[in-house]
Amino acid sequence: QKHVVFLYRLLGSWGFAPRASVWNEFKKWYEHVSRTPEFSPYVPHLKMNEWFKKQRGKGTMWTMWFIHFCHERGLFTVYARLPERDTLASNWQESGLHYAGKTKPSVDFPLYDKPVADSKLFSFPLDPPMLDWDGTIIKD
Repeated sequence: QKHVVFLYRLLGSWGFAPRASVWNEFKKWYEHVSRTPEFSPYVPHLKMNEWFKKQRGKGTMWTMWFIHFCHERGLFTVYARLPERDTLASNWQESGLHYAGKTKPSVDFPLYDKPVADSKLFSFPLDPPMLDWDGTIIKD
């Protein structure tokens, strides 16, 4: 709880903003591996494997491919733990693939809207803690 910024193996697709070099490498990798019909981007022991199996062929889970890509390379995603469960990006829960029949968009978590000039919240450490798939600390 003491860390505001941490690295986690699993990406969150809402508000996701990868480094351009990583995204470009991923696109090249995906173009190559997706040509092999028997290749599956599974990562051992992840619930997302089951979701991907259900969605296979529907083109809706780019995240599973990216998770596998990062797993192979030991890459992590940067997260911020802000006060009052505020977020830097939020899902509007609009009607569509993940939210059917909603009439009014609403955010899942409130956006951080406080002044940042004096805030130590955005002082990113050079060596933030790293969390494994299950949330346990790998390196503090």
